[in-house]
Amino acid sequence: MTAKHSKNLFLVFLGIFAFALLSTLPERQAFGEEKIGIPLMGPRSMVSLPLLKLAQNPPRELSERVVFTVTLYSNMEQMLALATRNPLGIFALPAHTAAVLSSKGFPLHLLNAGFWGGMYLTSRDPSCKTWEDLRGKKLYVPGKNTPPDVMTLFFLERHHLRPGKDVEIVYSNHTEIAQLLETGAIENGVNVEPFLTAGQRKQKDLRIVGDYRQEWQNSFEKSRDLPSFILVSSGELSRKYPLLLKEIAEAYEEAFSWVGHHVEECALLGKEHLGLPGEVVTQALPKMPFLYRQASESREHLEHYYEVLLEISPKLLGGTLPREDFYHAFP
Repeated sequence: MTAKHSKNLFLVFLGIFAFALLSTLPERQAFGEEKIGIPLMGPRSMVSLPLLKLAQNPPRELSERVVFTVTLYSNMEQMLALATRNPLGIFALPAHTAAVLSSKGFPLHLLNAGFWGGMYLTSRDPSCKTWEDLRGKKLYVPGKNTPPDVMTLFFLERHHLRPGKDVEIVYSNHTEIAQLLETGAIENGVNVEPFLTAGQRKQKDLRIVGDYRQEWQNSFEKSRDLPSFILVSSGELSRKYPLLLKEIAEAYEEAFSWVGHHVEECALLGKEHLGLPGEVVTQALPKMPFLYRQASESREHLEHYYEVLLEISPKLLGGTLPREDFYHAFP
């Protein structure tokens, strides 16, 4: 072997060693020491409490490398705009919306699912004690061709009630339905927290007739949970900073657990950032369907949910299931 070949071989091995060494370095060294801005986005509701906690008090190791900002959306248009223009974002999204974005090619990856069900059939009518008691009455439902609408029609049919014939469906939105129930203007409506708690504070006769989560679990031979909101990351964040993303996911899990054990502190967060009365948060939070499941634990529940939606309302999912890589946040 000539001296020239020996030198070239040495340089090749040196390059391989350097690459291997670089790949083992923390991502902050691989991508530079400058702090990374990570936007956290969620609905203007109690679903975003863990995101607010994470941004307010991140673990010290993360705070040295990451700057979190929280943006809250109030409607689907704002949510879609935020999700599509933040390449390094983490989003709390309705489960079906995340699936639609994924199926349309927007790179999103599941981190966890922590919110299940959370919708209720409520009534002020003392004679309405079961779904069957809705026969011949009006039911106010938030949003036509939305998950509350599709789930409501599905459950009505399970109880042998024909929507539009046995039960008159009136479409509105969550806020208006809550206000109408509070003022006594209507008797039956699909409700969510914290509107339900706020309404019960003013209308003592407002009761839960049916829990959508329980109805869903009872609808199938093999019990599956009903996903509401899930946490997803952008594809760019997953690709560029996989180790950092794992740390953020772990920190979010800690923040999620903190929310469940610090009701009074959450009431302050809710009042400051969500515009919710502290006493409503204090009463509503323990009723919220919080149950943290990592992506691997959530997948079977989400896949079942999407398969059922695709069967009973294909348009709601855009006519197809999310892509396989949707379930894989980390390469």
